[in-house]
Amino acid sequence: MDMPIEYRRFWQTRELKGISRRILLRNRILTWLLFGMLVFPGSFGQGSPSLVLKTRITLAHVKGRMDHFGIDLNGERLFVTAFDNHTVEVIDLQTGRETHTIPNLDQPQAAFYESSTDRLFVSCGGDGSVKIFNGSSFQLLRTIKLSSDADNIRYDARDKHVIVGYGGEKF
Repeated sequence: MDMPIEYRRFWQTRELKGISRRILLRNRILTWLLFGMLVFPGSFGQGSPSLVLKTRITLAHVKGRMDHFGIDLNGERLFVTAFDNHTVEVIDLQTGRETHTIPNLDQPQAAFYESSTDRLFVSCGGDGSVKIFNGSSFQLLRTIKLSSDADNIRYDARDKHVIVGYGGEKF
């Protein structure tokens, strides 16, 4: 069963540009803080360094920059979008090893895993699409074409919508 998907175009008017930038920056900061709290729960609020390196995970076949991460808390997997490599790397957080690569993606930007439907959503900036994969087999289930530059993915838990930021406007 596919989840309803809501598309919102960011920065549609001049008045919204400044507000959207501030919201996006705030959301990025909150995302990194939450990620840090999930991965390093004992490090926050106890006078110790915020992040402590526990291990390094080598991605031998990945070249270039990476973009956003997605996480499967129950399955203890991390989904890393390797922008320049045109892949999504699936990492088992228990073993610290790469378990799967989803290849041939056109500039993957963000990944979001929805556990109740076992779906992995990947936004691709190069072709302006969102690809929906089975979260276990990683078989491509559906491709949704947007106008351009699909980027951030957020989830509205109350309405159960996946929200994708897209658009080619420059500031």
